[in-house]
Amino acid sequence: MVSQKYLIITIIVMIVVFYMNFAAGFAMPFPQYDDFSNLIDWASAFGNATSLPDRFSLFFISQAEHQQLLTKMIVAAQLILTKHIDLTQLILVGNLIWCAGVMYLLAIGYGALRNYWLILPIAFLCLQPQTYDSIAFAAGMNNFSYLALALIALYSIQKKGHWMVGFSICIALISAFTAAPGFIVFCGLMVHLILEKRWKALAAVFAACLVSVVVYFRIGIHTPPVAKIMGFGVAHLIKYFILFVGGAFGSLNILAGYILGVVLI
Repeated sequence: MVSQKYLIITIIVMIVVFYMNFAAGFAMPFPQYDDFSNLIDWASAFGNATSLPDRFSLFFISQAEHQQLLTKMIVAAQLILTKHIDLTQLILVGNLIWCAGVMYLLAIGYGALRNYWLILPIAFLCLQPQTYDSIAFAAGMNNFSYLALALIALYSIQKKGHWMVGFSICIALISAFTAAPGFIVFCGLMVHLILEKRWKALAAVFAACLVSVVVYFRIGIHTPPVAKIMGFGVAHLIKYFILFVGGAFGSLNILAGYILGVVLI
């Protein structure tokens, strides 16, 4: 049994190494897509800010419906440590964050699966280089990092103790303020706590969710010029969320997507 466990771990490590080797091979120090507005422009504003409050406020400037908090934290750390932006390093860091999220996903499923070999297909499907647009450009870390943070929060909430609940809430907040779908992690946390009848922890998570929603919309949503045609706002975010949940039929029929989304919610 021990030898089987170590064999599975070895195979997973090999999958991670293959994935990171692919990411490193295509990581180029050239800005593309959202790198210009989300990273370079933001880094320039951060470097030119003269006061601590001004720098702090920059972390909550939105890009469409996303706040990209974790991405900004990583860029700020690189600026402070190295005094410049290295897009290749940011690409690799973003992919390492996703690998960490997958490891937490496997840790969640390890105790639930009787056949541990079933973990290998999960690792392979999560760490395969088909989503090139998210893997090979620096701002793409935003597409994966909120999901990785959500998995870390869901894993941590299973552990007993006030510190782990607080840690889960902090990670969930960063996930929510990194990308709009990150708010869904609060639903997962609350469902888990209801099933375990941990009412005090549930109250803390609900309060954090409520405060984060109020702060999110209090900050306001900045619409980039390229996205003005899409028209972002509270009503559009609600519609987007309903279609996101009912997306199984939304691509074929928008009305069916709305109906299914409302039913599922």
